[in-house]
Amino acid sequence: MQTLNIQSVAKLKNDLLNEKNTTEKSENGQNITAEIWKKALNDILDPTSKMSEEDEKEYHNKILRKLRQGRRLTTAEKNYLQIHDPEMYKVALRVEMCRKRFTEQAKHCKSKEEFQTLVSNNMSVSDKDPMKEYIQAAISYEAQNIRKTPQYAALPDTNRKAEEKRTKGKK
Repeated sequence: MQTLNIQSVAKLKNDLLNEKNTTEKSENGQNITAEIWKKALNDILDPTSKMSEEDEKEYHNKILRKLRQGRRLTTAEKNYLQIHDPEMYKVALRVEMCRKRFTEQAKHCKSKEEFQTLVSNNMSVSDKDPMKEYIQAAISYEAQNIRKTPQYAALPDTNRKAEEKRTKGKK
C-alpha cells in the first residue's frame, strides 16, 4: 500500500474539486463519484470540515494567535494552514525551522551568559523580514522554556566560570 503525504492528498482533493462529475470503477465494479472522495478527503484532512463558518474563522484566528505568541502548532493546525492559508503555512514552516535551529544551538551553550548571547543574536532578525514578529516570538517562547529546565539552572553564570570549571575538571 502506498502512503500519501499531505501535499499529495491535498493535490488529489483539489483535483477532485475541479472534476465534480468524474467517476471511477472500484474493484467490485461499482461507480464511486468524486463527491464521495471529496467529502472523505475533506473529513480526513480538514479539522474544520464539520464546523460552521464562524467556528472555522475562530479556529483560524486561534492558529494565528498561537503563531504570534511563538507557541508550537500541532500537525492538524499545520495541515489546516497548508490547505486554507498557504502563505501562513510557509511562515509556520520557517518559524519552526528557526525554532529547531535555536534549540539545537542552545543545547551547546556552556554558560548562562553564552545562552543570553545566543538569544540576543537570534532575536536580531532584520527589520525588513516579514516574519520577524513570528520568529522573535518563537525564540522568546523557547528561551523562556529553556530557562525553566534543570540543565539551564546547572549552567555557570559566566563564560569565565564555565572555563574555570572546564579546566578544573581536566586537572
